[in-house]
Amino acid sequence: MAFQPPVYHHPDFSALGLDDAPNVRWGTVEQNGVIPEGFHSTSMYP
Repeated sequence: MAFQPPVYHHPDFSALGLDDAPNVRWGTVEQNGVIPEGFHSTSMYP
């Protein structure tokens, strides 16, 4: 029997309530070692 990878099912973003999620924003670092306000390490994930 040959290997078959599982079928990919993309997430339904409308079901997650992300239809109206804001777009990515760029922030300027004004001082070394200081992150922009509102940034957190998982800000790229829903």
